[in-house]
Amino acid sequence: MRRRAGCWSCARCRAIASEGDLAMPRARIIKAEFFRNEVLGHLPPIARLTFAGLWTLADREGRLQDRPGRIKVDLFPYDTVLTDEEVNGYLEIFDRCDLIVRYVVDDEPLIQIVKWRKHQRPHPREVKSDLPEPPENARQTRNENLGSSKANPRFAKGEQLQSGSSEISEFSGSSEISGSSGSSRSRFAGKTPSSSSRKKRANIDREVVAGVFAFWQKTMNSPRSKLDEKREKAIRDALAMGYTPHQLGQAIRGCSRTPHNMGDNDRHQPYNGIALILRDADHIDRFIRNDENPPAKVNTLVNGVAAHNEAAAAAYLARDGNSLAGDPMTIDMEH
Repeated sequence: MRRRAGCWSCARCRAIASEGDLAMPRARIIKAEFFRNEVLGHLPPIARLTFAGLWTLADREGRLQDRPGRIKVDLFPYDTVLTDEEVNGYLEIFDRCDLIVRYVVDDEPLIQIVKWRKHQRPHPREVKSDLPEPPENARQTRNENLGSSKANPRFAKGEQLQSGSSEISEFSGSSEISGSSGSSRSRFAGKTPSSSSRKKRANIDREVVAGVFAFWQKTMNSPRSKLDEKREKAIRDALAMGYTPHQLGQAIRGCSRTPHNMGDNDRHQPYNGIALILRDADHIDRFIRNDENPPAKVNTLVNGVAAHNEAAAAAYLARDGNSLAGDPMTIDMEH
């Protein structure tokens, strides 16, 4: 006897399933918190849909084959614009943000969705997983399935952080909707984090940090940049000072609206690294103001001498070790 599609509750179907004659189809849960996630919320809609789609492809243990091309076909069969490389780029972001783990076992690339059991409750009769779990050093042993040099996720034109986006409540991983960004924290100008600030910084959820970094990547069109220790520290220090993730997003966007920092200067050099944007409260406050009131473009021919002097000062101040080597898209220098 065939069970009616989607009928899980009637006594007849439960009896058939209990006899082992029927494997239950996959059913996945999506909660309201999904839309408030600080990491996913700063990614383009296609990336969010891709992550939700991974749940439907994963087995009962949250595992699936790491095949970007196949994932693209399964989730977006009618999309003729999206490429395998773009899907792979989204998977790279999910991996860096600890939403998934990409790993290899016996030369087979696999994906494990992180915190699977926390968010999903597979039916007991769902087919058991035949994919191995990730090893302890999963990320160290993983080989790229499609080289990261091709991974360049597509972002919607003009897509930016919107006013009223979600903010993390007490940096605990839970979120709430905030209708405004709040006031700037100028009273922290020139101060270094205290011992209490350092403790608070240590308790900040990594997903919050990853969300801020993902928004910077998107805004500055720098998907290949990595969240290294220096960048993570800059974000944590800013959050520990009392700024909200939304305000840091404003500062990042404000930098993108500042012509000088985006390369309209005598050296034609961008100064848009996240460590520069979040260097201290003065920088954060200034870039938030630039987000609200973008500065006018400066005529570099008329102001060439001043721009040259400013760039020279910036280069000198950057010698404190805050410049980032090896990143062709961004340079952390003082302005």
